Amino acid sequence: MAAFGNSDQSGFLRELHSGRSLTFRGERHVPGRIQSQNAMTHSYTIQSTITCDGRMFPQMLLCLQEVGGKFGPQVEKIMFDAPNIHAMASSSGKLTKAHVLSWFEKDYFPFAEKDSTILLDSRSGQKDQEAIDKLIPAGKTLRLLTIPAGATSMIQPCDVYLFRIWKSGVRKFEDRGMLDDLPVIFHQRDNIIELQSIMHNQFCSPRFKPQIQYAFYKAGYHDERPAKFQTMTEYCFDSVSLVEECYYCQRFYFMRCGWCTRALCFDCCWNGYENAGYHFCEDFVE
Repeated sequence: MAAFGNSDQSGFLRELHSGRSLTFRGERHVPGRIQSQNAMTHSYTIQSTITCDGRMFPQMLLCLQEVGGKFGPQVEKIMFDAPNIHAMASSSGKLTKAHVLSWFEKDYFPFAEKDSTILLDSRSGQKDQEAIDKLIPAGKTLRLLTIPAGATSMIQPCDVYLFRIWKSGVRKFEDRGMLDDLPVIFHQRDNIIELQSIMHNQFCSPRFKPQIQYAFYKAGYHDERPAKFQTMTEYCFDSVSLVEECYYCQRFYFMRCGWCTRALCFDCCWNGYENAGYHFCEDFVE
């Protein structure tokens, strides 16, 4: 099962909030608050990979929308560097064939099994078997399966289950930033990279293997339903006691790490305790 995987692209608005509000029934006009109106209409794209045995590959592709379709030389020097993010750019924030081939080379083959099978949708950039074959490292083989157009919502594991949880986690971060008036501009380049790095890191925790296995089960690739589990958002954002304090600074909690189980306030998660760096964890505690 480790050799059978699925990878998919998902678009995220540069600023993503919950569509819910709290007001009186029958209210005709409900005001909302955002950081940037422009960010509500522009997007970026991620591409991550999961396997049937419940793993997520340790690196993913993030494509940002940039003028001219590339990062400037000064931007590349100072851009936020996350260990699990392969950052690229395009003029639209969407992936082209060149991005897909780069994903195969840097984000798929280094972590794939010796003989792997990957399930992809029918986007044109993912169907050039000849170009992909040229990237296969010596000693490895690849079997490429293509989902027919119109069927991804039924049989693509990432679409069927995973990405809605991912986007829910992103909303938790951005909604908290707005509610607490925190000095984080989420639609800025470095903050997008950091936020997606945190989300990907949490999904990679062994704690959430059943969640990924369930995505394959729901899409029809597993016969046996995984045992009852907590999703990433349920464990990280909904399972902390209202009176629990941050492990590091004793302020009010924001989330619980899916790796080390520690409760964290927003600042210790985003900036690290005493600004030591954002919370990127690989110390697993049952």
